Amino acid sequence: MTTPVARVVVMASGSGSNLQALIDATRQGALEGRAAIVLVISHTPTALALERARRAGIEAIFVAPPRRRDDRAAWERALAERVAAAEPDLIVLAGWMRILDRTFLDRFPDPRRPGQARILNLHPALPGELPGLDAIARAWDEAQRGARTVSGVMVHVVVPEVDAGPVVASEVVPLAGRASLAEFEAAMHAAEHRVIVQAVTRFLDVDAMTQEVS
Repeated sequence: MTTPVARVVVMASGSGSNLQALIDATRQGALEGRAAIVLVISHTPTALALERARRAGIEAIFVAPPRRRDDRAAWERALAERVAAAEPDLIVLAGWMRILDRTFLDRFPDPRRPGQARILNLHPALPGELPGLDAIARAWDEAQRGARTVSGVMVHVVVPEVDAGPVVASEVVPLAGRASLAEFEAAMHAAEHRVIVQAVTRFLDVDAMTQEVS
């Protein structure tokens, strides 16, 4: 029995280097023949992620963020509709810098994992550490004070709590021997590219096993 190719939507805010890692993996790597990126969305009109998608022949759209806090729920409903139109099997937040609440999350339940959404998020910290923005810089600052020797990267299932949820994949990145913040950032980004592909692969592996026994 042939496993169908999973339809993946990627949401990104910036340069899209993690998106590129996924694009490469779907075309000549671990996800080849298993997943296809069908849509890339950004709330930043100049995001390089949109250009990376277009160069790869993937539909890329900009969705303007809400101008007022009161508009957030309506914006999330509209965003969810744009994503749902792509009929995704999986949504990956790859450097997505806006918090999504239940207005969006409840639109994409995972039928094989009760109570969870079929949305993964990449965060540049280890499970339970440094939630929120600027995790790489904060880890570096802690290391300079002697309060930290390692950090890392994780991909987790998205839940309403920020940077929480079941962990799908992670990798430790040592701080020892890093000469500068830039060097540490480069090591973290390299780990991100590996972990995001690994996490999507593992997520699809669980789906495949579930289908085999159902």
